Amino acid sequence: MTTDERLTRFERATELPLLFLAIAMVPLLLAPLVWDLGNRPEDVVLALDWLIWGVFAAEFSIRVFLARGTRIRYIAHHWIDVLIVVLPFLRPLRMLRSARALLFLARALWTFRAISLRRGVRTSVALAASGPIAAAVVVFYAERTAGGTIQSFDDAVWWSLATITTVGYGDVAPVTHVGRGIATFLMLLGIGLFGVLTANVASWFVEQDQRERSDIAEVMAELRAIRRQIGDESRRPEARRDSASDESSGFLWPSQDRHGGGGAID
Repeated sequence: MTTDERLTRFERATELPLLFLAIAMVPLLLAPLVWDLGNRPEDVVLALDWLIWGVFAAEFSIRVFLARGTRIRYIAHHWIDVLIVVLPFLRPLRMLRSARALLFLARALWTFRAISLRRGVRTSVALAASGPIAAAVVVFYAERTAGGTIQSFDDAVWWSLATITTVGYGDVAPVTHVGRGIATFLMLLGIGLFGVLTANVASWFVEQDQRERSDIAEVMAELRAIRRQIGDESRRPEARRDSASDESSGFLWPSQDRHGGGGAID
């Protein structure tokens, strides 16, 4: 494998992860400016910032190392990557350079939109989004004075999400009849919703596979038709030559008749 091939493979392998890191840099840069995070959260944000910077710096260093023989020219050609590493606030510009990754994300969004247009998907997504919130509100008002583990609205939201996804950690649970009735409803709703979503996603992929196979079959049929047409066209000159040869072999010249070389013409 040549140096250029190794460099190209490395760039393609790191393009999508670096794109996600560039997107993650946006809230990390804005969070300390917009909110008062406090000492501990700000230290976490700063640590993540340095971690992402280290990943960008290591990735660019490896690319420069793989560009043997042309490293100075490679650095000069990729000057924006140098700025991205040197100036942390420019790291989101990596999104503009990751064209293939952006195309991948665009295709993923198109796939999500195509699946969302299927029958029942939008209703299921709406119920999956609104159902836990509505259940959390009802359960919070039913459980807050019952002496159970659900004492705040945060606990109610956490419980409703764990219930509708059928995870059920058990750290918080309703103790009232209303809360348990809502829990039963959420369990059945979660099973049905995720069953519908899973079935639609699987059906979409199956349809895409069948469509691709149908397109391939149509292309192969057209290729076979073109091959037959080319074969027929190539056999026509041979048939014409054979016909002309037969006609010329059956013709008798008059000189052959006079000298007796070719027999008489009746």
